[in-house]
Amino acid sequence: MTKSELIEENSFLKKRIQELERSETESKRAEEELKFSRQQLRLLIDAGPDFFFLKALDLRYQLVNIANAGFFGREEADILGRTDFELMPEEAAVACQQSDLLTIREKRTVVTIEPVGEKFYETHKFPVIVADKVVGVAGIVRDITDRKLAEEAIKERERLFTLTLDDMQTFVALLKPDGEIIFVNNTPLKIIGKTVEQVKGVKFYDVDWWMHSKGIQQIIKEDLRRCASGEKISCEVQIWTLDGYIWIDFSVHPIFGENGSVLYIIPEGRDITKRKQAENGLQQSEQKYRSIVENAVEGIFQSTPEGRFKTVNPAMAHMHGFASPEEMISDITHIGEQLYVNPEDRARYMKTQDEEGIVQGFETQQYRKDGSIIWASINARAVRDPTDKVLYFEGTVGDITDQKLAEDKLKESEEKYRSIFENAVEGIFQSTADRHYLNVNPAFARMHGFETPEEMIRGASSIAQQLYVYPEERQRIIEEVAEKGAVIGREAERYRKDGSKFWASLNVRAVCDSQGAALYYEGTAEDITSRKLAEEALRQSAEKLRKSLLGTIRAISSTVETRDPYTAGHQRRVSSLARVIAQEMGLPNDTIDTIRMVGSIHDIGKISVPAEILSKPGKLTDMEFGLIKVHSQSGYDILKDAELPYPIAEVVLQHHERLDGSGYPQGLKDDQILLETRIISVADVVEAIASYRPYRPARGIDAALEEIEKNKGILYDTRVVEACLRLFRERGFKFE
Repeated sequence: MTKSELIEENSFLKKRIQELERSETESKRAEEELKFSRQQLRLLIDAGPDFFFLKALDLRYQLVNIANAGFFGREEADILGRTDFELMPEEAAVACQQSDLLTIREKRTVVTIEPVGEKFYETHKFPVIVADKVVGVAGIVRDITDRKLAEEAIKERERLFTLTLDDMQTFVALLKPDGEIIFVNNTPLKIIGKTVEQVKGVKFYDVDWWMHSKGIQQIIKEDLRRCASGEKISCEVQIWTLDGYIWIDFSVHPIFGENGSVLYIIPEGRDITKRKQAENGLQQSEQKYRSIVENAVEGIFQSTPEGRFKTVNPAMAHMHGFASPEEMISDITHIGEQLYVNPEDRARYMKTQDEEGIVQGFETQQYRKDGSIIWASINARAVRDPTDKVLYFEGTVGDITDQKLAEDKLKESEEKYRSIFENAVEGIFQSTADRHYLNVNPAFARMHGFETPEEMIRGASSIAQQLYVYPEERQRIIEEVAEKGAVIGREAERYRKDGSKFWASLNVRAVCDSQGAALYYEGTAEDITSRKLAEEALRQSAEKLRKSLLGTIRAISSTVETRDPYTAGHQRRVSSLARVIAQEMGLPNDTIDTIRMVGSIHDIGKISVPAEILSKPGKLTDMEFGLIKVHSQSGYDILKDAELPYPIAEVVLQHHERLDGSGYPQGLKDDQILLETRIISVADVVEAIASYRPYRPARGIDAALEEIEKNKGILYDTRVVEACLRLFRERGFKFE
């Protein structure tokens, strides 16, 4: 509240003053009474150490004692008649006049505590009432700094004590004898998510931390009753928290007064959940390890230094042919005499124990109950007391009979495969990644002109430099092995010791480590020099036959053209165009060669057609055209028994067939027509339209291409037509 608001608030006092002035008699009486009051009050207040004051209704000081004058640091005369706004800072003056007005309006005593600098003052203000009317405000101001400091010190000690208790992990509370909570630290409050204020005054056994804990609430209630009688109680309880069940080591003890009665009860609790869990874990661990021992595949035992079994598990008993551990322990009274096939093994076992304190992988033969023998692998150690005296031996026993049998078989197998390796006809080798031999068999050494494998390993220090005629071939093999895992049937030319060459067929794979890096390469090699020579001789013979066949076909083609001078060169040009169409389509070389040959003789059947019809300048009659159509069948009949490569005769028969079945002589459709035939047909049509004929002039290549493009997919194969169009329009092909 501001100064202006206070002045406005005092307006009702002005009205009161005006009313007093109207009544002169009353005013004089009030003044006399006030004067008398001042005199009486003055005598009292000047004698005391507290600050006393008296204010009129306009809140101006009418009376102050000596101490109050000193409080303001002024003379008494300089205080009287002034307001608080003239004597102190505005904020403090506003607070003082607010409490003055409250005292006057409500006619009651108002107590305030205000700090002034480093001190604290407690003010008691009360109304001055004359004839049932408030005529002023009187007050006493007392310096309570020492008291406040003492209170703060107590609060600080309480705060530190509370913080200390709250930091403890122990559950601590202070109760009245009837169980009512006076104080509880933060540890149990965390359990239920509440504050001290929320549980203070509540009965300890009624708080929510017992929720869902069956019977615990009644137990605690009974414990508190017994404790109130002077008895100390201890127990372990399991309670439910926001995070689940916990275990508490709970104790309750009384605090006695001077007369021996119980003043307070202090419950204390310690979270022992981890200990309980550890105990449960230990119990479970014991059960687990007992289960492991009982169900272990390996035999487990304990034996005395004198050579008697203390404990064996079922696996140990069954391994030796006993029905149970108890039977084995009772039957075998002395291990060395009744268990070991060779007693000296027992002596070696004990010597190793004495010298090293442990036995690992000790292999020995032992008897079963029925007298049969097993191989056993023993791992054992001596358990000693603090004086180093052996208390007992403990360890495991594994039945390695199958392993021993497998080792024997492995030895036999190694001998067998060593014999195969040494006597194999094929060469066998192992070589390092850095191009050195690790192992080779005699056949591999002889293949390369060495007398023994040892001589070859010493002599061929670098595979690529000394064995491969073309060293880059080895690098290609390594790259292919890395990509595919192995190389099968790779043919390579290699050197012998004397520098001569031979051909070898290699099978190679990489043996890799766990990261996939090649440790070494292994494989076989076969000398295929004789086969390569035979293949070369066969290739040369086939080439001679091919050239002879081509010569024969050219002779036949020339024979046809001598009877039809107007179509001279037609077959040769068809052959040329058909060949490049096949190449454009990416067909195999053998197919291309066949197409070239069949193109050269596709009209051989015209030998059976009269020459005057072939060279007739005018339009042919139906009968004459029918004679010409016979030439496809005639050509097939001529060639079918000539043992020419397939499918030369068939293509000659089909070269006038069309995809839609409109051709002759068989009216074939679509896939019934050979691919080679479809290529010859397109080449034949293009050449025929583009060239001169006795019955018409040449129509040119554009007309020929227009014909096949127009009937693409109808009469002629689409792929063949598109390849032909590319040749003329993009590749620049021309007839010679």
